[in-house]
Amino acid sequence: MKNETPEDRELDAQMLKSARKNYASLRVALEATVERLQADGDVTIKEVNTSITEFQKSLRAVITIETDLAKRSYEKRSGGEGACPLDLEAARREVIGRLVKLAQSRRSGGAT
Repeated sequence: MKNETPEDRELDAQMLKSARKNYASLRVALEATVERLQADGDVTIKEVNTSITEFQKSLRAVITIETDLAKRSYEKRSGGEGACPLDLEAARREVIGRLVKLAQSRRSGGAT
């Protein structure tokens, strides 16, 4: 698992905040381009394509950052990167084995 300091978490938060701010700014610019296009059509194809492309890049950046932070958070909650998954079948066999031994012990008069 990656070691994270409070400074790392602060940098992550700042990076996400900056990406979201950039996304919001590009959304406004794209909306303005669409309004210009609808109003008088005085917009070139290049301007429209550039606005859409930049908006998509910004959206992907925000999603990527949020996904990375969510994965990191999940890794912390689940025991870390590379944590072994639970073997439910082995756990079930162990519990059943213990219950059988307990039942046998009680039938034979042993105290457990």
